[in-house]
Parts: sequence; C-alpha cells; structure tokens
Amino acid sequence: MSYKYVTLKKEHFITTVTLNNPPANTLSSSCIAELRSLFQELAADDDTRAVIITGEGRFFVAGADIKEFVSKLGDQEQGLALAEGGQALCDEIEALKKPVIAAINGPALGGGLELAMSCHFRIVSDEAVVGLPELKLRSDPCVWRYTAASQYNRDCHST
Repeated sequence: MSYKYVTLKKEHFITTVTLNNPPANTLSSSCIAELRSLFQELAADDDTRAVIITGEGRFFVAGADIKEFVSKLGDQEQGLALAEGGQALCDEIEALKKPVIAAINGPALGGGLELAMSCHFRIVSDEAVVGLPELKLRSDPCVWRYTAASQYNRDCHST
C-alpha cells in the first residue's frame, strides 16, 4: 500500500515509519487517519515485531496542523472529531502488542510530544526539543487526551 504522509522501511522484523509531511511534519486529520490505518495494519503484520517512528528532515512532529485546527475552532463537532482522532491514534499506539519506539530526531511539540509519549520507548537526539507551546497560548496541554476525556465525562454525567 502507498502512503501520502509516511514512508516505510522493513528490515529484520522492524518497521521504521518515517513521517514525511513537510515542512514540519504536522498532524492534519488526514495524516492522523493514515497513521491510525497504518498502525492497525502493523498490529496484524507478522513480519513486524517492533516499530520505530521518526520524522523526515529537521522535525520529529511539530504538532497539530494549526491551519486546520484553527479553521475548526468555531465548529465544536469538527474540533472534537480532530481531537478524538489524535486521542485514538495515541491510544492505539499505546495498546499495540509490539514495542513502538519514538526516535525523536528534532522538535516534538504539542501533539508531536503526545505522539512520542504514547510510544513505549523514546530515544532523543541532541537536536531534539520537546515542549507544549500551547501553554504560552494559555491553552490546555494534551488537548487530544483532555478533549476526548471531557466528552466522555459529559456523556457519562448526562444520562
């Protein structure tokens, strides 16, 4: 299968997933959907016993695609769908029965840091920077996890 946002390399039962979404490897909803589909495939792939995820170029993952994120701020349903997609990706990586290693080769910011933290192991290069820039915007960090949890709590308490 061909992918738009990632390249794959399989060697010695290890699959390396390289995110390639220039210029900063941001996570759009379509990129998140592709990654979710890919990790579901890797879960069933007998030729994959471990996964390494890294970024092409200077960035590991610079976070959510801000242009898409901002465009959905006025629409609660679309904003929640974006957050839930990121949450689901992180949950699926955490639940994978094969070790997933984040090879953090550059900045891992916001959703990129969340993605790295959902991996079972993290290896950080000297060029890596990790952070939650949303704190400077007085926004909640870990928006994917928080938003999905908030919706769950509202659903549970409204019955």
